[in-house]
Amino acid sequence: GDDPKEDQLAAMGPELLKEGIEKGRGNTYKCGYCEYGLPTLVGHFRTGKEKKAHFKNKACSLGVAEQLRLRGWELRYEGVSIHEGQFKCKPCQAERGWYEAFDHCETGKHQKYKNNATGLPARPPPGSPAALAEREAWRALIDDH
Repeated sequence: GDDPKEDQLAAMGPELLKEGIEKGRGNTYKCGYCEYGLPTLVGHFRTGKEKKAHFKNKACSLGVAEQLRLRGWELRYEGVSIHEGQFKCKPCQAERGWYEAFDHCETGKHQKYKNNATGLPARPPPGSPAALAEREAWRALIDDH
């Protein structure tokens, strides 16, 4: 068939990183997009549900990464931080996968808790020199990495 063989995939080395695959100890691998260890590389890329899920997860991750690049600076004003693959919301006490941070901020529950929260930094008005400067500083920081 058209499915690659295990040794062909393992020989891809750095190319695997583009697919979110990191080599662990011995012959183990982890997919950062799918967030689990892989018993085999072939199983992950064999035509079927797992391969479809991988490409869906990759698209989602890359989309949210772009959102973070463009709008990540806004999260602190929502009381949201991202650490070790999880977002944490101070006002709501919610904690889930990092890729759900922006969706969470748009929920009615979050808006209600945020509006009643104390201790959140005051967000500069949209389009103000302070907001534009912070957005550009954030993008420069992200783009440098």
